[in-house]
Amino acid sequence: MEIKGAAAVLDWPIEWDLAPNEDISSSTWLVSPSEPGGLEVVPGSEAVTGFVTSCLVQGGIFRRVYVLTNRVATNQGRTLEQTVTVRIGNSEVTQ
Repeated sequence: MEIKGAAAVLDWPIEWDLAPNEDISSSTWLVSPSEPGGLEVVPGSEAVTGFVTSCLVQGGIFRRVYVLTNRVATNQGRTLEQTVTVRIGNSEVTQ
């Protein structure tokens, strides 16, 4: 579990272990639960650089736990997913 301060805006990278000649063709970020004032992906912050996807996350309600999921599709027709559990705490940045 990762801890994020409610006021912190963090860059959240995920490195993918892909097969030779496999590339990421799309990346989607999801947060659960989705709620007013909750953790959210900053609109337009999603990026793909080689084997790394990233986004900026902001907000969150103190002591709440969120699930941040990145789902990618590859040029080999695979759909892969990685999930991070994020708890909103007192510290500004603990990633």
